[in-house]
Amino acid sequence: MDEGGGGGGGGGGGGGGAGKGGVEGGSVKRRTAKDEATDSAAILTRLEQGSWREWPNRAGFENLQEHRGPIPLRTTGVIPPWTAGSLYRTGPGQSSVEGTSLGTHTVAHWFDGFAHTHRFDIVVVDDDKLSVLYSSRRQSDEHVDHIRRVGWRSSTSFGQRADPCVGIFAKFMSFFEPRRINNNVVCLANFPGLSSPSPSPSPSPSPSPSPSPSPSPSRPRPRPPPPKTNDHDHDHDHDHDHDHDHDDDDDDGNGGPPPPPPPTGEADPPSARTGTTSIHISTDHNALQEIDPDTLEPVGVAHQKQLHPDLGGPMSCAHAQRDPQTGDWYNYNLSFGRCATYRVFRVKAADGSTEVLATVSAPDIPAAYLHSFFLTDGHVVLCIPGAHFAWNGMKILWERNIMDAIKPFDPSRPCQWLVIDRRHGKGLVARFTTPAAFFFHSVNGYEEKIKHEETTTTTQLILDLVLYDNTEILFGLYYDVLLNRQDAMANFIRQRRHLSTRHRLVRYRFRIGVGDSSAHEVLSIPSPHSGELSTINPSRAGRPYRFVYSICSRGLSTFMDVIVKTDLDTRDALMWSGPRGHTPGEPVFVARPGSTEEDDGVVLSVVLDGAASKSYLLCLDARSMREMGRAEAEFAIAVGFHGFHAPTLA
Repeated sequence: MDEGGGGGGGGGGGGGGAGKGGVEGGSVKRRTAKDEATDSAAILTRLEQGSWREWPNRAGFENLQEHRGPIPLRTTGVIPPWTAGSLYRTGPGQSSVEGTSLGTHTVAHWFDGFAHTHRFDIVVVDDDKLSVLYSSRRQSDEHVDHIRRVGWRSSTSFGQRADPCVGIFAKFMSFFEPRRINNNVVCLANFPGLSSPSPSPSPSPSPSPSPSPSPSPSRPRPRPPPPKTNDHDHDHDHDHDHDHDHDDDDDDGNGGPPPPPPPTGEADPPSARTGTTSIHISTDHNALQEIDPDTLEPVGVAHQKQLHPDLGGPMSCAHAQRDPQTGDWYNYNLSFGRCATYRVFRVKAADGSTEVLATVSAPDIPAAYLHSFFLTDGHVVLCIPGAHFAWNGMKILWERNIMDAIKPFDPSRPCQWLVIDRRHGKGLVARFTTPAAFFFHSVNGYEEKIKHEETTTTTQLILDLVLYDNTEILFGLYYDVLLNRQDAMANFIRQRRHLSTRHRLVRYRFRIGVGDSSAHEVLSIPSPHSGELSTINPSRAGRPYRFVYSICSRGLSTFMDVIVKTDLDTRDALMWSGPRGHTPGEPVFVARPGSTEEDDGVVLSVVLDGAASKSYLLCLDARSMREMGRAEAEFAIAVGFHGFHAPTLA
């Protein structure tokens, strides 16, 4: 059922609709549970028919430029003034290095694209009028410079195989080189306990739930430069000096009247407006890269061992999680050896101290690629999926990349779940299994108390995640496949590998302490009625909830082509899609201040118009999924991974 394209936001988002500018070709469709099987099968049909060949997305993966800005974007429609703040995003940027000593270095896997961080400043200028400013910065210049000098990537990567032209001696010597950072997955706001070259105090804005931030003193920073008004003057190639002083064109570069005047260089910088006094960028190893929240400039690198001497393992989780009441952060550290060892730890917001909550090591618990976990009211829950490392992880040191160190998927080996108490110091309190599978992202987890007769109560865990049948999706994210280089996507489909790349949102239920060693699957919603890179209303994290926002492919693209709102109660799905070639990024939910209803807010997503090689920040009413407004750039912004919205302080 078509819910309409342009027009009012209404409903939960409030603040008016997009008006005449509306959704330029976009539409919203409602699908129900009875459509699930048909819509899921249609994904495979479209892929096999080659519909993706008519969905341009190359501009989001190649030839991406740095725009240090701030650059004003052209706004249309109505973006509610209560969204004021900063939207930070990070992900892969450059996918090649020109002019190395061995020719052009081409990045193989999307997860290895060179880190590029973005910020959209949403600022109330006059009454309810908004200005949206964009800035971005590359984070791996040192890494890129090294590759340009030596011609190959010597540090451990996700999926970059060793260059066959490089001799064994050079590979051996690379073991002794310092690690070069390419963190490109998650931005963590105000992470405590890390001493870096600059002090960094402590809110964690959405998507992690947080109490209202209170500004804390931050290191003095220079005022950011005034906003630029000519986009093309500020495209920065890696090889050239960066010039922020020239501004020789009064046109806004957007082909229309200039937007309302944004704040000048005398205004408070983003960190002061939002209380975001530090940002650390993470990936699935134990290093965190700090960047300046105002300039996005790299500041320093810290390792988990600085938090606690026992956290010396090389692997960790990109998606650290934060307790919304205490502000404490949780994660795990994985070390290799005869048996893999998982150390689950907490970093206290109050004093920056770190406590290891549990150390878990057993012959049947493998070292594995584990990208996210669950945080419930009383527990940290790890699901160890079927992406097991060979030699208990030691093969990573041999292969120098994650992909070649992962064993072939074994459907006979179930997922192992570890339940760790985080309130009373009890350590590992339960283990259970579920059928063999793979996942990147947990969605949410919460607890229910089950009363037995009059005296006893047990805790039941509700755990939602986006599940794949096996690890084939990892191979579908090589650049060659995403961009169909040398017909790689066509071959991927011809070999029937695409059959395993569809995902489903799965809910498991497990009761602690009743003697059952397995969880029960109680909900399964297939794609495209549920998607990846999921977000929820941050106030519902760790609590019962109803709505999930995500992005998905209907088989029209090699990547994603629709934003989905999934109702877990009714199984209805509301799908926003733009015109052909409009590729959405991770949705970020921003709640209306003071709202009590779960979907009272907006959803922000950076969308690539692949045909025009331009991007825009899209604002959808979170209730109706209709467009309210957008902020348009005159250039492409990288298709990225994750981000958060830091609201302006009251």
